[in-house]
Amino acid sequence: MKAAFLASALALPLVAPAQRLAATLPPITYHVGLAKAPLYSTGDTLRQPSLVLPSQSEVVVVGQYLPRWVVVKREGFLYLTPINRLSDYDPGDAAPRPIDAETQLITYQGVVPVPGASKTDLYARAAAWAARTYTTTDHVTPQPEAGEIAVKGQRMVTIRTTYNNVLRGSYAGVVRHTLTIYVKDGRYKYV
Repeated sequence: MKAAFLASALALPLVAPAQRLAATLPPITYHVGLAKAPLYSTGDTLRQPSLVLPSQSEVVVVGQYLPRWVVVKREGFLYLTPINRLSDYDPGDAAPRPIDAETQLITYQGVVPVPGASKTDLYARAAAWAARTYTTTDHVTPQPEAGEIAVKGQRMVTIRTTYNNVLRGSYAGVVRHTLTIYVKDGRYKYV
């Protein structure tokens, strides 16, 4: 009896940290869907929730607990809530954006190998793609001798969410961007 009590007393401090919630992602605000969202203070979700968030309210997600649960921050405390209660949850939102150290702008770049393609063929493909993708209001600067195409464009962003089984769009701003494509024999680079 004493041995069992001693073993459980020693194991208790090890179990408590496993139940602690931690903020592991940058805070991102999401919305509760049409059903209320229960907030649990520990990983024990069989008990009554500590709080319940009303439908359509905002919640700040600061981590992922399990595949179907997220950690949310509310009034300085951390809670668990099921992902299916959030209407616009997207785990990709928490992925860090590639920020350029000099310009402090989001910058994507990479080199794509295209074995067997010549510089002129890749340039023709890139020019055709730019002509299809960008309108006359965007600024496309072709430089065939240098194997370079520069594009300055802007796109309106619309966020689509479903409320009451109806897909609705709302204006979210304008993204202004610059794209430069450099072509060489067998590869191209985008910045």
